Amino acid sequence: MKRLIGLSVVLLSMAFSQGVVTQLDNGSINYSDQTIAAVGIGFVPQNVINAGQARRMALRIAKQDALRQLIEIVNGVTLTSETTMSGAMVDDVINTKVRGFI
Repeated sequence: MKRLIGLSVVLLSMAFSQGVVTQLDNGSINYSDQTIAAVGIGFVPQNVINAGQARRMALRIAKQDALRQLIEIVNGVTLTSETTMSGAMVDDVINTKVRGFI
């Protein structure tokens, strides 16, 4: 009887245990399941022919955005900034570069 109660307690604690999850701005890292999750956002381009093409293009853009988010989570982001002043006009250019392999 004691074994059955002990086994039940162990199994229930394993079933209801929560994983170690770190929430980030662009996704989450679950250390217990060893997974990284990100959400991509896609938009419908203006030059589509029909609704099917619009959906496929939006899904492709969302997938590319999600992959970029995953690479940013794993590798970080490289930022370069440049300010150019000519005459009275100021032009700021900020480039971001993400390079990685998933």
